[in-house]
Amino acid sequence: MGKSLRDVILGCLENMTEKDFKKFKAKLNDYEVAAKYRKIPKGPLEKADDIDVTDLLLKYYTDEYAPVVVAEVLDAIDAKQTKCELQNALKKAGYGPFYQGQAAASDEGHFIDKHREALIQRMSQVDPVLDTLLQEQLLTSEKYDNVRSKTTSQQQMRQLYCYIREWGRPDKEKLYQAIKKCNPPLIKDLERS
Repeated sequence: MGKSLRDVILGCLENMTEKDFKKFKAKLNDYEVAAKYRKIPKGPLEKADDIDVTDLLLKYYTDEYAPVVVAEVLDAIDAKQTKCELQNALKKAGYGPFYQGQAAASDEGHFIDKHREALIQRMSQVDPVLDTLLQEQLLTSEKYDNVRSKTTSQQQMRQLYCYIREWGRPDKEKLYQAIKKCNPPLIKDLERS
């Protein structure tokens, strides 16, 4: 049987130096989480060891988001080697979507990231894009309904961007293609800028 996600995250934290682990916990305390998640309270985090931190990560951020948080915090404390080891362990254990999300979670180079503000302000038809994302299984029904419940297209796009933070480059590319199909003039205009 392969390693569980808990095993992979715990292994990553166990292999950190004491100094890096301390920096990791301090940065984790300051980390800005996606809208639907709550920060881990400072109290339990302060005295937590690697096992406790792993359990807190999975409790507060779930299997879906915890690997992204770990990777971004490792980036923030400049622990690139540890992040690389985490990504490799996730991939080896069969957690492909998490691996992709982490590999590109801080990737600001994609069109979707570069043109965030313009897409939020100028997207007028969000529903067809959401339909495509649901069909491609990039959004769960719950997330789809949550985005659609917003009253304006700007609010819908802002909510969608909360979920995009967790996506890797391939998923962002699918979003780009969906927007391009539904609103080619906007994409052409943004590509020229």
